Amino acid sequence: MKLLTLSSLLLAACAAMAQSPNNENLPTNSSAGVAVKDAVKAEVKEEAKAKVTPQGLLTVHVAGANNNKGEIRVLIINSQQQFDSDDQAFATCAQAIITQQVACQFSAIPYGDYAIFTFHDENKDEQLNVNFFGIPTEKLAISRIDLAQNSEPNFAQSQIRFNSQHGQVFLNLQ
Repeated sequence: MKLLTLSSLLLAACAAMAQSPNNENLPTNSSAGVAVKDAVKAEVKEEAKAKVTPQGLLTVHVAGANNNKGEIRVLIINSQQQFDSDDQAFATCAQAIITQQVACQFSAIPYGDYAIFTFHDENKDEQLNVNFFGIPTEKLAISRIDLAQNSEPNFAQSQIRFNSQHGQVFLNLQ
């Protein structure tokens, strides 16, 4: 389709040039020139639309908090590097807890693969607290992971595919 569009542009330009030998009397605002410019603008807009990644609304429902103290933090992670380190997550949400659960909404999330990490931040220090041995003292959940079965998950095991105008994920803190 692109070749056909470009070839029609070339034909229009050639027709305009043929009407005026040596291009001496060809006005810069000729109807053929305007048609070529309009067609180029339309082509650029079409290409820009094609390059836009689809996006949607993702709602993450988290249940199972010990109490209503503090907040539940939800992190959307889109790479192994983010999963393995303290790098900033792709998107985050912190919600006050009501009836030991929350729902976080993330708008304009591009379709793709993500892992979701959530924890009950009882003391609102924005960190998952651990004891002397490195064991979490606050409840947490990771998408697609049963922490009783897998204590060392990775991004590949945890990732979900998001490709919906409105997707929902349900996680229970453990």
